[in-house]
Amino acid sequence: MKRARSAQPGERGTGEVPLRVSVMTWNIWKQKGCDLHDWERRCPVMKSVVATFSPDVLALQEACPESISAILEALPHHQMVAGGDEKDEEAWRVEGNILYDARMFKCTSFGAEEVGM
Repeated sequence: MKRARSAQPGERGTGEVPLRVSVMTWNIWKQKGCDLHDWERRCPVMKSVVATFSPDVLALQEACPESISAILEALPHHQMVAGGDEKDEEAWRVEGNILYDARMFKCTSFGAEEVGM
């Protein structure tokens, strides 16, 4: 992601990155496949947590399309990194993702590397 020149702390919507950036990482904790156990109860809580903390950058682990969609509803100014080729696309949408406040950041590149696991 490309960083613009500094704005006033906490200032948003200017296209400039503030001096402070909040980052949150969260393991959504899916079960096998995309089984989002107890989703009816978890979804509103998940939305409430991200809306309350409203991180500028949110890194997700064990995500599913449903959980990412719910979080994007709660963070309307955020965009997610999306995969390029079919293999990368699946990994970015079903395992982990990075969501960022598009008022502050512009995604200029991203990728995935095989690490032999």
